Amino acid sequence: MIRHFWHGGYSLGASFWLMGVVGSVALAGILAAVLFSLDDPSLLLILAMSVLSMAYNAWIVVGIWRSAGSYSGRQSYAYAARALMAVFAIYSVASLMLMFYMLLLGGAVMLNPPFIK
Repeated sequence: MIRHFWHGGYSLGASFWLMGVVGSVALAGILAAVLFSLDDPSLLLILAMSVLSMAYNAWIVVGIWRSAGSYSGRQSYAYAARALMAVFAIYSVASLMLMFYMLLLGGAVMLNPPFIK
């Protein structure tokens, strides 16, 4: 199933709505439930969950992009799916960059707190 989706083997509708929308919401819900159930989640756990989320995002972008390439229905749907995946990929990379920037900034603040003189 993972490889079949990666190669665009499922229909565009199933790829976009089931793997893209429903799958993303389900994964976000599971990760949020795990994080909120812990009193003090470790940085390593947060990073691992972020890596899992980014890997899933990359997987759905590639699978939906390839599925759109082999879509034989209205081409406007294929173009729309590819446009949305391009925007989502840019958003995902920007989010990852922001997260690492915040981690670096947080580390710098912890090493030299501005409120302690």
